[in-house]
Amino acid sequence: MSKPWNEHTTNLTDEKLKRIHELQHPMSGWIKDGTMVIPAMPQVIAKAMRIANKPETTVAELEALIGQDQSVAARLMQIANSVFYSRTTEAKSIKDAIVRIGQVELKNTLYSLFVQTRLFTSEMYGELIRSLWLHSLGVAEISRRLALPLGIDYDVAFLGGLLHDVGKAALLGTMKDEIEDKSYYAADVVEEAMEPIHELAGGMLLKSWKLPDEITRAIISHHHLERAGDHKRLAMLIHMADIMAFRIGIGVDTENKARQESTESGVAPLFIRHLLASAINLEEYSVRRELGLDMEVIKEIEQDSDELRDDIFNIVLGGQKPADAKSRIEIKDAIRPDAHVSSGSSKMFIWFAIALAVSLSGIAAYIFLK
Repeated sequence: MSKPWNEHTTNLTDEKLKRIHELQHPMSGWIKDGTMVIPAMPQVIAKAMRIANKPETTVAELEALIGQDQSVAARLMQIANSVFYSRTTEAKSIKDAIVRIGQVELKNTLYSLFVQTRLFTSEMYGELIRSLWLHSLGVAEISRRLALPLGIDYDVAFLGGLLHDVGKAALLGTMKDEIEDKSYYAADVVEEAMEPIHELAGGMLLKSWKLPDEITRAIISHHHLERAGDHKRLAMLIHMADIMAFRIGIGVDTENKARQESTESGVAPLFIRHLLASAINLEEYSVRRELGLDMEVIKEIEQDSDELRDDIFNIVLGGQKPADAKSRIEIKDAIRPDAHVSSGSSKMFIWFAIALAVSLSGIAAYIFLK
């Protein structure tokens, strides 16, 4: 049930907007002056990713390299023994893990390991960072599934999806050292403050890691497709995967859920709410049409959303059993089937058409009577 719209509510909204703008100022400064915290990529992971896809690279070379970093090796073993890569026998060595995951897939796995352990960590905003990480995994997997029918390299698509919100993680990591009174900024304020600048933050991060320009440009532009240039198709694919992951409900945090429920329960005027919803659907339709993406492909992925969430759940656990049943439930709840977009496109279109018809009728009546 929504709170009544009154003077107190308005004041709270004004205070929230004030804090958002206050926080955006230092965040923009970190990007502009280059003081945003950028974690260095471990040499073992960086080298393994460079050589993993080369035809001449042997499993023995990768095994020797990964064995130099015990934390990377241990985590890789956990992932290889997870339900996601389930086999009848257990992977007992680094070599077994590499063979099970596959050399082509190894690069994506190592990237996931690095990003999760070095970026998507925050004690202060634990629920927010966890939601961001789960959402990133969801967008990565959906990007991979969309890439095949579109003729886009699925390896590149996966990395683009995985790293599309990496700028938010970097900003959160910088907040840990730069903002003294973190309790002053609620999680929803932090998320709103990051939204308009996270693409630039992500671009700064990816350039420092010397990622291919194709991925960097697509991530910088996944909310502003006109900036993507020659890499617009990849940017559009990531954009579509982002929309679909929210609609399926992968990594929808509680603050977003609360805002969504508040909006749906009548705070905003009916016409405005359906107008915005229709605008979202129109944008999705435009991107899908330009990509040449068949609606049946989208339906198939969304209908398999339970399987998709299970895959992500297994990747998150990485073969480890959660400490208790509550932890398992918390992870499952974060990958829930709640729709970020309130209704299906046809239902929204009907409501929009009704609202538009009523408005036009009113205008026509006004002109006639006048």
